[in-house]
Amino acid sequence: MTALNTPSRERGIGRYVKHLCRALAQRDTWPADAVGRSLQIAGLVRHRGSALGAVDESLQFAGDPRIVVSTPQYQRHKLERRLFLGSLARRIGPRLLHLPDPPGTPIDMRQPGS
Repeated sequence: MTALNTPSRERGIGRYVKHLCRALAQRDTWPADAVGRSLQIAGLVRHRGSALGAVDESLQFAGDPRIVVSTPQYQRHKLERRLFLGSLARRIGPRLLHLPDPPGTPIDMRQPGS
């Protein structure tokens, strides 16, 4: 989740993501999958670089509030996310990746073996 410094940070998708992550973080236990592994949930704190340290299991990451909508920095953020997030997600290996921001959806979301 990346709570950007936008007018909708506390409305719409921003509010939805914030409250979804808070509710998920409050769960004490998760059901096991078909092979007995327990479900874990985490947020990504960046969209490129090493997989090490890219995951926030506390779900408290607030994003970078310095990224202001409709600026060159914001456009670069969106472009980098589209270009690099798919590769980072592949390295981390989630079974589910929830991306509620359609303009920031990665171009390449192939998974290993696909």
